[in-house]
Amino acid sequence: MKQRITITMKKDEALLLGKNTATVECVAGIAWLTSAGDSRDVAIRAGETITVQGRKRLCAGALTDAVLSVAVRGGDERRAPIPRAAMAISLGARTA
Repeated sequence: MKQRITITMKKDEALLLGKNTATVECVAGIAWLTSAGDSRDVAIRAGETITVQGRKRLCAGALTDAVLSVAVRGGDERRAPIPRAAMAISLGARTA
């Protein structure tokens, strides 16, 4: 059974996705994905879906404001996507 999680990201925000990630669909905007041990980054636009092979931890970044729909494989909850609030970082941080 797959659980689906919708994540809204602001431009230049990045987050880590857990090893149970099965697919990542870009619902709106443009995002990039990369995984440990893979030198290829993948950009996805609204309407595109990436299927994740194996159990890899992914990093997702928003090139524009973006919405991602992430399908997570059932099983060990400890390997679900890391909560956005805990891992979100700003790549274009501005100081106040």
